[in-house]
Amino acid sequence: MKGFISKHPVIIMIGLVVIAQLGIKIRIGEGVWGQIPIRVVLGIVILGILYTVAGKELFTWQKKSGRYGLIRSIYILIFPIVSFVMTIGLGALVGEVEIAKNWLSLSVAYLVYTLVIGFFEEGLFRGIITNGFVKIMPKTKAGLFGAIVISGLFFGFMHVWENLFDIGGNPLVVISQMTSKILVTGSVGILLAAIYMKTKNIWICMIIHALNDLFVMLILAFMGLEISSIQYVDATATMDMSAVTMEIIGALVVGLPNIIISYRITRKLEPTECVIWK
Repeated sequence: MKGFISKHPVIIMIGLVVIAQLGIKIRIGEGVWGQIPIRVVLGIVILGILYTVAGKELFTWQKKSGRYGLIRSIYILIFPIVSFVMTIGLGALVGEVEIAKNWLSLSVAYLVYTLVIGFFEEGLFRGIITNGFVKIMPKTKAGLFGAIVISGLFFGFMHVWENLFDIGGNPLVVISQMTSKILVTGSVGILLAAIYMKTKNIWICMIIHALNDLFVMLILAFMGLEISSIQYVDATATMDMSAVTMEIIGALVVGLPNIIISYRITRKLEPTECVIWK
């Protein structure tokens, strides 16, 4: 089994993505708590496979790499933090935000939920997918950066792929939203992949991912909204060309700095040393 896993990264990547997509549809209970158990199980399986192909190197925590990861990821953390402060501060000031009575319990639930999401998704997309692409791409700086970009955009695409079935109803709206979401989420995936290749520290990527999601969900908790109230793509929305253009521009404003930072990180790396998939 170990030999098969090590020699067939593409099969393992495809298989785990399919299993993960099927698995996350399972709910054991209501709300976010019902989504946690299956993600924990999937995360453990994924990290077990990652350990098989990479050994214990990726699971050793180092303070230096942790600090490096947090500093380099400040751009993707500052937006949700600032949005959270503005939503609560300005909203309360003008009386538009009615803080949920159960915000504390929701915050605890979202903290646990985002930690589990970071654990599960980073294990899959950075641990397995990014490592897999680095393994099969040319061992050059261009090949390394290409692997990081492809894995990141794939990460973004997997957040919206189900909306492909909605394109026929309102193509301009759906395609523009899908494109912007892929750019935003994908650029975050690209940056996390670059940090991962530099630090070889899967844990710091999990923490960064969880913090990013947490502040977004805290905004919902303080406003008394559920996670489902924010959709990646709203196929029923109506947009004119100016709205579509602004959405794409907004995605570029968020996404391009992440890609530039990622490029600056990876251009200093030695491609052969980044091949973790043994």
